[in-house]
Amino acid sequence: MMAELRATSADYAALALPVVAVTGAAIGGVWLRAQASPARQRWLDSLTELRDRESPWVRVPASIDEDRLLGGLDLSATLAAGRPVLQQGLMPAADGGYMELRMAERQSAATVSSICSMLDHGELRLERDGFSEDLPVSACVIACDEALPDADPLDPRLADRLGMVCALDAVHASLIGPIETPVSIAEANLGWRSVRVDTASIQELQRIADALQICSPRPVRAALHTARALAALWGCEVASEQSILDAAAMCLINRVPGALQQLLSPPSDATEPEPPPRSTDTDTADVGNDTNASGPKPEEVADATAAVLPDQLLAGLASEHARQAKQRAGGNANSEVVGGLRGKPMPSRSGLPRGGRRLDILATLKAAAPWQRLRGGSLGQLRVKREDLKVRRFTEQTRTTTIFVVDASGSAAVQRLAETKGAIELLLAECYVRRDQVALVAFRGKGAEVLLPATRSLVRAKRALASLPGGGGTPLASGLAVATQVADAAFKRGETPVVVLMSDGRGNITLDGEPDPGLATEQALAVAREFAARGYVSLAIDTGRRPSARSQRLADAMRARYLALPFAGASEVNDVVREAAA
Repeated sequence: MMAELRATSADYAALALPVVAVTGAAIGGVWLRAQASPARQRWLDSLTELRDRESPWVRVPASIDEDRLLGGLDLSATLAAGRPVLQQGLMPAADGGYMELRMAERQSAATVSSICSMLDHGELRLERDGFSEDLPVSACVIACDEALPDADPLDPRLADRLGMVCALDAVHASLIGPIETPVSIAEANLGWRSVRVDTASIQELQRIADALQICSPRPVRAALHTARALAALWGCEVASEQSILDAAAMCLINRVPGALQQLLSPPSDATEPEPPPRSTDTDTADVGNDTNASGPKPEEVADATAAVLPDQLLAGLASEHARQAKQRAGGNANSEVVGGLRGKPMPSRSGLPRGGRRLDILATLKAAAPWQRLRGGSLGQLRVKREDLKVRRFTEQTRTTTIFVVDASGSAAVQRLAETKGAIELLLAECYVRRDQVALVAFRGKGAEVLLPATRSLVRAKRALASLPGGGGTPLASGLAVATQVADAAFKRGETPVVVLMSDGRGNITLDGEPDPGLATEQALAVAREFAARGYVSLAIDTGRRPSARSQRLADAMRARYLALPFAGASEVNDVVREAAA
């Protein structure tokens, strides 16, 4: 019988439970894509019941610091003993068991790096607070990814090392539960590594990974381990065709968001492949009970895989991966800055509490405690030196402020103002999704004005855009000057300004409000060069009926990327703005 995908995502969620209980840290872990829900909690509870009772289960919160994660100096024990005493962290405590990451998409880069190092090397290199040790740590990581579609995704380094992927958002809690297998988990745990997988099956898994544009070998290796565990749970000595396809679904296909759902629900116009003739050999009718079954034929696995991978899915994988890469680049809160006043705490560093920086008293005491015996401190006294002082550090997200500079003059109003408004509305919606602030500057008549200060309100932005009048002269220099002032104000607030100029580049009103096309053009170029000297990212969109050298020259003076609206669709303009914000 040809292998087939199981009926629902819930079937794979249930099938993953005994596999994870058997393989443990060998597959790295599970990328659990699900919001906090009864379904996710039941899946975690089921895995807790299936695991070996002696294996630990450690929960790691999103706001954990390095001392609690890795371990560090136990201050009270060190002061009492007169020598450095190590306090065990959560990661060493998870050795031989499971490590549950709450809100894994929000874990800091330092935490992700430590976990990835543990998954790669099976040990923790602890060098902090005077300690230098190599601690053996091998744990299966359960990363609970609660990211929304438009939010920051899971760190790709961690996602690559998590061999299995489970999506539970569309699964009801009543459908979650481990499936019954002919072989117990304890027995399968002893023999799953000896299950044979022939070369043809390995090549088929690699072919599926290539079709899904998965370049890393780690998911393929996890799929091999999963196929062996499935075969062992069914009492097979050789991985069956169904085991290979199930492993590919859980470790490879499920990595593309929505791919497994598309495969489980093929288009209505898709023609079903003709079923192969039934085998008359009763000895091979039940693969799960046949321990002497030969390996699956490569052409059968290829046919089964091709039958469940529709063409439209494979064709859209490249664009999906590109979209995720842009999301990682653009993000929703943009870049981070390190300071000493507010934000997310970071590890303290040596320094003096000056310039608004605060003293980290606990870290200072930890730095001074191991040296008290050498410094001759008496009982009840603690001698602290200058090199012991530690200052607190924080990291906070910097917001992006996208400043739209719109030409509302007579020429633009006659030609392209309506189309310009439509393009800006699409860009405003995308800025709202990315949690960017937006500001609107319009120039017409004899000057420019700020129609909308920096805000995150999409309603206010659309209302200001709808009321934008058209007509009059083109004070291009004044518009650039006002936009520069708005960008400077955003920069002083710690934000990242991105200026989007939408004009045909044809200025005819000077900074004094007098009509003089020649002088107005020179002043616009001069203001553009002053803007370029500040180093702000900018985009110049030519709203004329056709691209012009005048607009190109203005964009060059601003050091802005140039796009002509007739040849730039709204999606392309939005992609450019997103790349600029990154």
